[in-house]
Amino acid sequence: MKQSDEFYKSSRWRHLRSVILRRDGYMCQASRRYGKRVPADTVHHIFPREEFPEYQWQPWNLISLSADAHNRMHDRVTNALTKEGLELMRRTARRQGIKAQETDGMEDGTMEETRNAGRILVCGYPGTGKSTWVREHLGDGLAYDLDAIAAAFRLRAAHEERHEASRRMANDLLHGFLHSVDEYTDSDVYVIRTAPGMEELEEIAPDRVVMLLERHVKRNESADARERLQSVAEWCEANDVPVSYE
Repeated sequence: MKQSDEFYKSSRWRHLRSVILRRDGYMCQASRRYGKRVPADTVHHIFPREEFPEYQWQPWNLISLSADAHNRMHDRVTNALTKEGLELMRRTARRQGIKAQETDGMEDGTMEETRNAGRILVCGYPGTGKSTWVREHLGDGLAYDLDAIAAAFRLRAAHEERHEASRRMANDLLHGFLHSVDEYTDSDVYVIRTAPGMEELEEIAPDRVVMLLERHVKRNESADARERLQSVAEWCEANDVPVSYE
């Protein structure tokens, strides 16, 4: 505890903390994933510094959170990461291309998470032929058409479905699908989504993005879709993820 107090009182930490808060606009990044604007007053180590001291000064391992969001990341009795904290650690590990080593007190004891297959996100406006493009490039890979799966819950065509609960359920299933891919095969996986939000994008953590912009079928297009696709391009640039336009 004394060593921990000394760390958080150090001038180096106080400076880095201010840099991270400024980087994140002084807003809680966990709330931002859900479109909420909540002030941040805490900087959280995604990989706990007690278990991963090699990452304790890395800006990518630090995130601005509100006090409530920070409490959701830790069991305040044992100080172990909660399920939400572990998921944040895994997403970060995927983005950084490193192995996430779970330590004592974490779920399932110790585990190394590795990604065998490449992840390709295929997105674009409605009617641009995303599913057709994937069929032509799939080879022995696997595909997860998030729009189609969300629509299937309500027996609709993929381009007709805008039901928020269906899309959230399809996202929940995507999490299990991606982990199963890593467990059972080393084939590439293609995720098809018209215009993913930041929450979906971070969950997919693509190695490559293919963006289809030329319409082959006339379909409705929303301003929200345009903004989201622009955000995807900006996210890729910030995270050094290659984007190809078809």
